[in-house]
Amino acid sequence: MASLFNFGAFMYITMNQLSSRLDVGRQALFFGYAAIEVIIVLLAVAFIPTHQDRKTKRRFRLFCSSIYKSLFRAPFSPASPADGTALPHSFVQSTLTTPVAKRGSRIDWKEGKTKFKSLMMRLWNEAKRPEFYLLCLFYSISLTVISFYAGATPDMMKQKGDDPDNPIYLSVLFPLLSNMHPVFAPIVGYVIDKWGFPWSFGLSAIFLQIVMGLTLVPSLPLQILSFVLFALNSGFMFASFFASLTLLFDSAVCGQLYAIVTGVATAIGCLNMPLITYTQQTENGDYTNTYTILIAITFVLYVYPVFLFYKSKESKLSKLAATVPFDITGLEDEAEDGVPTLSAPLLGHGQHDNHQVVAHAKANHDEHTRAE
Repeated sequence: MASLFNFGAFMYITMNQLSSRLDVGRQALFFGYAAIEVIIVLLAVAFIPTHQDRKTKRRFRLFCSSIYKSLFRAPFSPASPADGTALPHSFVQSTLTTPVAKRGSRIDWKEGKTKFKSLMMRLWNEAKRPEFYLLCLFYSISLTVISFYAGATPDMMKQKGDDPDNPIYLSVLFPLLSNMHPVFAPIVGYVIDKWGFPWSFGLSAIFLQIVMGLTLVPSLPLQILSFVLFALNSGFMFASFFASLTLLFDSAVCGQLYAIVTGVATAIGCLNMPLITYTQQTENGDYTNTYTILIAITFVLYVYPVFLFYKSKESKLSKLAATVPFDITGLEDEAEDGVPTLSAPLLGHGQHDNHQVVAHAKANHDEHTRAE
């Protein structure tokens, strides 16, 4: 989903090419873009509930009701929404048809107040976790560096020898290659599923540092590699951020958590303004010292993946009790009640590791059974 969202950047490239090569006027481009938006809005209205009956509180859609309902069917057993899993089909349908208290009544006001307090408590419990602080720091620094890199690219390409009359690197290669992260979405998904968030966030930091380092090299053809790695960094960073925000935190308050992270990232992103002033006035347009400072700051990004990695090792048996309903010997870090636990795969241990632990536990169980 994150990759598809960022894929919309190609619209700017398309409009630029239509304007420069086919001599399409701005009025035609804007009307065409508006027509596309109208189609998208109609599709959204078709699939998303548009209104509800004031008496029965039932929600209605214009059409495509059967298709809309099929989107909410969970292919697995019901689970708690706090686990980051999809809600069962029966639960979703009940929320669409269950009557609620009359709006404005005393019961409705009390229920709303109670739900609000409960929501704020869940939000506070998630916001005070160290994972959330480190996620805010990782996303804010990454977004600040990415924004500075994208803004400084025109000057950097000119300094490296891009033709000002026909800037191929700036007008074609940079927007085309740097927005190719949807192509790398399968790789990003495989890394997250196989090795977990510690590796995906770590690779994002590594790619970002390599991109910043390549930008300092006075070689114009080498910047093609930096554009590709920039797309990889964006793919890993955005996909890991949104996936971890949903899977590692309470999904009921992930919207509020995202708002907090966005606010923090916006505040930290304001640091780009003094950096630009310093580069233009003090360094006379030379980005060497500024990029060196940014590369040094990006080392802070490794704190979050390292934290996730060590936390996954400490709780590596947190879910084994739910998988293997018998005692296990030969495994470390048992819980206080004697029941081993196993961590969630996305914290760093994939399905392959879980299967090995389960196989080891079953082998021990069979050995004890034969001994008895």
